[in-house]
Amino acid sequence: MNIALIRRIHDQGPPPTETELIAEMQDWFADRSGGVKMPDSRSIRRRITPIWRAVKREG
Repeated sequence: MNIALIRRIHDQGPPPTETELIAEMQDWFADRSGGVKMPDSRSIRRRITPIWRAVKREG
């Protein structure tokens, strides 16, 4: 997920909200797992929030 997240932010910049980024990462997991064994949004948020804050602070 971290590489996909970095690529997304590098290629397109961060989305307007963290919620949108979480939704994109949920879609990323769904695409790769066929909808099986996906982390919930809370788990994804815990991993994304520190990165989101750093990117928004820099931007």
